[in-house]
Amino acid sequence: MAVALDAVGPSSAGAGQANTSSINWTHTVSGSNRLLIVGVAVGGGTTSTTTSVTYNSVNMTSAGRIFADNQQDGYTELFYLIAPATGLNTIVVTCNQAHDLSGGSTSFVGVDQTTPLSGYTTNFGAVNPITLTVASNYGDMVVDVACCGTAFASGSTQTLAWNKNVNNNSGAGNSISSTAAGQPSVTMGYTISADWWSIIGVNVCAVATNRPIAASFGDTAHNVNTTPKTITVTTQPGDLVLVFGGGENSNTTITTPTGNSLSFALQQSIIVSNNATAYLWSATDPTGGSNWTLSATCTAGNDWGISCMVFRNTNGLGNTTKANASGAPSATLPLTSNNSSIVVFNADWNAVDGSTRTWSTVNGITPTAANALELSYTFASGAYTVYEAYYNDTGSLSSATVGLSAPTGQKYSLVTAEILGQTTAAANIVAWLTA
Repeated sequence: MAVALDAVGPSSAGAGQANTSSINWTHTVSGSNRLLIVGVAVGGGTTSTTTSVTYNSVNMTSAGRIFADNQQDGYTELFYLIAPATGLNTIVVTCNQAHDLSGGSTSFVGVDQTTPLSGYTTNFGAVNPITLTVASNYGDMVVDVACCGTAFASGSTQTLAWNKNVNNNSGAGNSISSTAAGQPSVTMGYTISADWWSIIGVNVCAVATNRPIAASFGDTAHNVNTTPKTITVTTQPGDLVLVFGGGENSNTTITTPTGNSLSFALQQSIIVSNNATAYLWSATDPTGGSNWTLSATCTAGNDWGISCMVFRNTNGLGNTTKANASGAPSATLPLTSNNSSIVVFNADWNAVDGSTRTWSTVNGITPTAANALELSYTFASGAYTVYEAYYNDTGSLSSATVGLSAPTGQKYSLVTAEILGQTTAAANIVAWLTA
């Protein structure tokens, strides 16, 4: 399962007050495998300033704080609580000195209750923009809190949770928070007027299973006919490398990919007249390599492309299958292990516009662009349409039906693969980094 946002408190407007030692608001928590995050900004705070937060009278844990521009005129701090009580309860922020206080809260479900956070990182500065890159995983979620000496006016580069502007008289008189679906690397950011700022970000870890970790995804353009096409890839010893390819018709045959001296084995292919082509290759990298070039060529001057996904902490490739028909794309993949992952590549020869599309649901997981489990979508009008998606955990299912329920009217070439989880290591093997 993937981490999901449960609720924002008190609202998207946040909470705050000038020159006070305490603020409070209510937050409603629901669901299972819960985590509560509270972000606080203390305008004018110094190293002698302390802050504490309670939820339902239970003390929350500070994950750390960072001063605006690394100066002594305010800071932002992030607090968390595992398994917070469900229902409507009060959050109280208390400071040992009177300052401008602001903040807000976000709760999440589907969170690992033993190791709920990873990838802790901070940044500070005095010029536009505010940016922060957080290490994450598909199925996890990133949350940040930032403060600034000027009002936040332009929102977030990710999904805004809350924003509270109190005043511009200190380095942290205003605060903001956002969330983003997990990927191997997630960049959070805000546009501001030049002023002191700081930001904290953490990765919220999904419930631990033995599922594999998707270490990276790379893609080329699918709507141009240039050849060769390349992707820059970094691997570690033992990584599983999957390569998908597709072209607009049966004349668009793609050569076996090369790179890092790997021997790619063709697992599935669809080369049928009056259909798009679809390919799946795999290789296990015994040595690993940094920034090596994956390359493939195409034999005809038609639109085509390739993509590459690297998996870590896996027992290798499980079952694969393909499907080639008309209608809504669908294929049933028998599964050989619990907590497997699935990758799907679909190429539609009818070139139906899929701007409104719905992926099939597997184990409660529906890939979308918003949760980052939809990996790629290309509509090449008059040529073909390409869809790619990732299911990060199949649970204990014995089979999975993957594809899209919409748009219908496709003439599809679909290939899909099971990636096996490990029998021992937990999925979220990401070190907790302290600043």
